Amino acid sequence: MELDLQTVDAILSGESTYLTLHQHSNLPWLDLSDFRSCTDTALDRLVSDIGPLEYFWLGIEDLPLGHALKLRRLKTGLLALPNLIGLDDDAAYALGGWEFGGKPIRTLHIGSPLSVKAARGIVGKAPPKDMCDSPLHLSLPSLSPMVADCLRQHTHELSVGIRDDELTPEVAEILAKHDGYELQIWLPRRISEAAQLALSGNPSKRVSIQKDGTLIYVVDCSWWSSSYEEQKPPLDINQLGRYLDGHGIPRPDGERFVLDIFLARRLMDDGLLPTLDRAAQLDLSVFSDITPEALDYLKGFECGSVRLGIRLLDAHSAKLLSGWSTRYMSFHDGTEFAPFALNEFRGFAGNLYLGRIAGLDQKSAEVLATLGGEVSFSVSSLGIGVADALSKHRGRLSVEGLELADAAALTKLVCHRGDRLTVMLDFEPDQACLRAITSNPDKRVFRFKGEVYESLNSRWAAMICSLEACDDFVRSYGMTEADIVSVDTLMEGPGTDVSSITITEN
Repeated sequence: MELDLQTVDAILSGESTYLTLHQHSNLPWLDLSDFRSCTDTALDRLVSDIGPLEYFWLGIEDLPLGHALKLRRLKTGLLALPNLIGLDDDAAYALGGWEFGGKPIRTLHIGSPLSVKAARGIVGKAPPKDMCDSPLHLSLPSLSPMVADCLRQHTHELSVGIRDDELTPEVAEILAKHDGYELQIWLPRRISEAAQLALSGNPSKRVSIQKDGTLIYVVDCSWWSSSYEEQKPPLDINQLGRYLDGHGIPRPDGERFVLDIFLARRLMDDGLLPTLDRAAQLDLSVFSDITPEALDYLKGFECGSVRLGIRLLDAHSAKLLSGWSTRYMSFHDGTEFAPFALNEFRGFAGNLYLGRIAGLDQKSAEVLATLGGEVSFSVSSLGIGVADALSKHRGRLSVEGLELADAAALTKLVCHRGDRLTVMLDFEPDQACLRAITSNPDKRVFRFKGEVYESLNSRWAAMICSLEACDDFVRSYGMTEADIVSVDTLMEGPGTDVSSITITEN
């Protein structure tokens, strides 16, 4: 199917189903992956008049230089070319020559091997010191050592899928020197031991091998986190039920499982509660209650993160949990915190995610403000006293789900002493609230767009942060400041008419 002027005109008029607007995304998505070719006139009209896009897919099989140069005029967060038969040198240089600051994530599926010149061209020049490149995703039939040496010079996230060939030790050794902080490698079959050994030869990188050896992460040691570890599936109700039945242990009524010290020891011995190393996750969300004896026993196991499904947390259990050695502790949204329970977390050394809480009193807020790690919770309302107490927190703070918060409380909250405060509202702020959110002269305030906060289902979300934290966040997500919408800009009102664009729920 060919993309012609008639189809382009329908897209530009907003009457085409190819153009959609997704929830929590400020810019439209344009999916033209069904079109295997396009005329010069149609592509020129499209890129000249379409305006900024969040994502753009184009299914053309051939990419002449003229088409590539036209595509470079687009303002889009992602450019996907999923059906390319090949990519010649000139077109590759055109796609690699995007100006930094407007360079999209490029995702290319290429049917034939890349030449060395094409590989050098698609990577492009190294960015200036004060800017960063954007992620690059390539799917290739094979990868030669010389092409690998060009690709490994990409300075941001790099994903390389090798569809039809093995990863040789020679190519693995070259890719291990990747200049960016994260490299993903997708393989059609399990990586060989020789290639695995060659890939792990860079002392500044850590390697994680997943999906039975077909997905590999090579990551800078300074960027490593537990998210790169392949975790066992968490213990769920069905698995736990089968285990209890197989060992002759009676099931509780209503499937409300209780973890006592005897069951904890058995599950740990049988490997159903993994604590492999400090990067592992201990998932206890299937248990609606954990006895104090079990909590005291489990705190002796080091793990990267803990998930808890406790329905009612009393002060004594909270005090035991505060002594656990873990970087992250998160609670179920249905957890009810008994009076004074939150006060017992004073001294907890990790990051604390409380889920949805019924309310927060000033004393508990003062305790949470003493914690050095990140604190996150969802609450319906926020008073001035609680906001003032939270503002003294020096770590990262996230306050979600606010249904009620006046300008006075927000003014106190944005005096937060930490490097990053995230505020998520379930209402559209009025001018007084917007002025309150931007009232701290020492902070930068940004409203997120796109997929960064798409899964959080907040009607309005902003980050109030120091200059250093903002720059770090931008680099982490491969964005530039153009990818973040300033609150000051929002106060002027939307500038794009999307009334005729289809709304797609994710």
